[in-house]
Amino acid sequence: MIIGIGNTIPEIVNLPGQGGEVILLTISYPSSAFCPSASDPTPTVSGNVGAGTFSAGSGLQFLDTGSNTGSSTGVVDISNTVTGTYTITYTDTNSAVATTPLTLNALDNASFSYSASSFPQDASNPSPVFPSGAITDGTFSAGSGLIFVDSGSNTASSTGEINLSASTIASYTITYDTTSSPSTVCPNTSTFTVAVTAAVPALAQINNVYSMQFDGINEQYIDLGDFTSVLGETSKFSTSLWCNWLGAGISRNGMLNFAPSPQGGTGTTFDMRFETSTNIKITIDNTAFRFFASPSPSNSWMHIVFTYDGSLVSGSTFDGVKLYINGAEATTSASGSTGTINPTINFASMFGFVGYAQNLSENRKWDGGVDEVGIFKSVLSSPEVLSIYNATEVVGGVNKTADLNKLTTPPVKWYRMGD
Repeated sequence: MIIGIGNTIPEIVNLPGQGGEVILLTISYPSSAFCPSASDPTPTVSGNVGAGTFSAGSGLQFLDTGSNTGSSTGVVDISNTVTGTYTITYTDTNSAVATTPLTLNALDNASFSYSASSFPQDASNPSPVFPSGAITDGTFSAGSGLIFVDSGSNTASSTGEINLSASTIASYTITYDTTSSPSTVCPNTSTFTVAVTAAVPALAQINNVYSMQFDGINEQYIDLGDFTSVLGETSKFSTSLWCNWLGAGISRNGMLNFAPSPQGGTGTTFDMRFETSTNIKITIDNTAFRFFASPSPSNSWMHIVFTYDGSLVSGSTFDGVKLYINGAEATTSASGSTGTINPTINFASMFGFVGYAQNLSENRKWDGGVDEVGIFKSVLSSPEVLSIYNATEVVGGVNKTADLNKLTTPPVKWYRMGD
């Protein structure tokens, strides 16, 4: 058909909006992946007819509905969404559907620690310890006064190794940041508190030739006598001893005990024993604690120190009790707790015994050696504990040990076990 001169009528079926053009429904977010610190993202929708709704898999939460369905805005509530990858679906009023993936990543694992919470200035420089899965190539920093080996300052350390001799005596919060790591996905930080303490004073040494050996079978024990006048009622208490445990196949081998008699019974004030090759149990004032030793103590000499500082101890609070193994503080957990350690512990009418736990039953006798048992009416400090441990060595072919009487507060009783 011709209108006018030489003009052809166009094909009406191909006009936009008249059914011949396909309009594509799409949704998108500013990014396909987010970190937990991100702002709540809003989607962009195009090609839709009318107002639609958003939905996603379980774990994702939309801001307007507080759930994973029925959202009219599609704004994702990042803080209440579980980390993971989701498919977000948008359905418009014509039942057209569009989808897009969205991932919420977890924060980097920035966990770290040091082998102890305090180090004397003359100790070996400590480096951080990372658990499995942690990012290890971030950056360390701390307050003024602490010096890292690699950076020569308190910042910008890539190793976290502390220069103890160059650091000022103080307590520091060390911060580890994963932002600079090539492995970072969602940067994160964590902290660990370390105290730099004064150099451990060297204790005078004395010869140590003998120790006492127990067979774990016969009724072998040492009666240390009545401690009523020695300890009485006290809020400060420590024990220090060396032991060589040979009874790996026997549970509840007792080292040191304060009880009304060798038969034990009710009223036992203090009991120290090995329960397994990695488990030292202390019972004091009817409350039990387990300390975990690593490596296994079986068939090797170990220095063990227990302290109680008078702090009320109950439930899962252990601040008042400490156990040191070879100069380092051991991990503590409560077990079988039936009471509370009072601020003062009463040793009246209690006899000290070496070589059994609570009573003389067959499976509670000590199998191995015991040496240099010190009883203190004071709390040995971490540096003092380390100085006792460090003083025990072989010098010129002669076994040496610490002279406990040279400590600031000497023991009230010291049993040399043959020397």
